Amino acid sequence: MTAFQPSEVIAGFYDDLNAGAHESAFARFAPDLSYRVVAPPPYGGECDRAALAHKASQVFERLAKPLSLKVQRLVAQEDYVVAEVEGKALTLNGGNYDNSYLFIYRVVDGKIVEGREYLDSAMYVALIEGRL
Repeated sequence: MTAFQPSEVIAGFYDDLNAGAHESAFARFAPDLSYRVVAPPPYGGECDRAALAHKASQVFERLAKPLSLKVQRLVAQEDYVVAEVEGKALTLNGGNYDNSYLFIYRVVDGKIVEGREYLDSAMYVALIEGRL
């Protein structure tokens, strides 16, 4: 049996995203994922794996180039990992989507089972609404 270090799972998740391997990244989520995007409705809220994939696709389809995510730090304790991340991208409208994130993940048996995402929600909403 392979022992999965939660911080390695999360680092791999961001490596996959930055490589454009979105399917591999999302395969790191457990089928029964519980995730919360801290943003006003209907942009944020509780979501399962499918709803999170939909929210992510809404971001990706509004970008001219892939989102670059730079992990500033990972802090792990037991099965929890906190990731401070800086994201940068150019939007289809020529604007900059530069957002700061704080994620709290729980990893069990090598899969992300819980997540909470804090971000500049005004910027996120502006992107989704096509105002960036």
